[in-house]
Amino acid sequence: MMTTRTKATTGSAIATVLRACLLSGFVVSVLVAGSVQAQERSVFDPRTWFSSSEEDDAQEEAGLDSAAFDGVMLRQAINLASSQRMLGQRMVGAYCLAGVSELEWPGQVYDESIEVFESQVDTLKDMSLDDSARAQLARVETVWYRLKGLAGRDHDIESASAMVEMSYELMDETEFLVAMLVEELDEEVGEWISVAGRQRMLGQRIASLTVCEAFGVDGLRVGLNVSRGLTELKGGQDQLHDGDFTPRETRRAVNEASNYLAELEYLLGQDEIEPMNVFETTDYYLRSMNRVAGMIAESRES
Repeated sequence: MMTTRTKATTGSAIATVLRACLLSGFVVSVLVAGSVQAQERSVFDPRTWFSSSEEDDAQEEAGLDSAAFDGVMLRQAINLASSQRMLGQRMVGAYCLAGVSELEWPGQVYDESIEVFESQVDTLKDMSLDDSARAQLARVETVWYRLKGLAGRDHDIESASAMVEMSYELMDETEFLVAMLVEELDEEVGEWISVAGRQRMLGQRIASLTVCEAFGVDGLRVGLNVSRGLTELKGGQDQLHDGDFTPRETRRAVNEASNYLAELEYLLGQDEIEPMNVFETTDYYLRSMNRVAGMIAESRES
């Protein structure tokens, strides 16, 4: 399943997956906390949080044989890659929100989305992915830098429109990477991680399109995509409700996310939609779904 590495390289990969376990569970929570209460925001730099570990010690501590540890690494890779789908949408939404709001936190969310995306690319590069996945990751990174390069300093509508279009391309490339990793893992749990991760993306896509429409980006097309996104989001939530999850805390997090989804649907059904309220509600939804994806990825049940 995994490519063969030297002991030194594998030891680095072991440390990387331990780092990824923490990143995939807490990265989004850091971002969400900032947009809900800007005063609680902390600077995020995951590369200062972890130290390397020897392969034998790390694997023994985890209580896993080599094949099982490969599975753990792939689960975390799926979770990280699926969160990349979300971060592209979040960055574009924050860019547009900064254009219609005088608050500081949209700019902070924009900057941190960029930082986290690029940090997670580095983490994925350090994992023992096969050559095809590594090549697809390179394509994701290329599209990401094209997207980032479109951002205008003055938050103009032309730049925002181009970013919305490019964000779809990034979403497609990251979707392909996730699918490759899920196929390599070849376990049902990989599909569930992907579903939970896609929910994060859909929530942020709805928020992004809503605030971009308020900013002046192509109202009709944006409105249609918001409606379609909400339908897909509800369908994915139904899938998760039907899932057989252990531990029970996963089920609680799914139910919590469903409550925020109901609030989001209510907000989107109003005659006058408040983009700030939509953005913040999807933040709460994102926090819950990040817990769901993280708990599924960390489960040893297949």
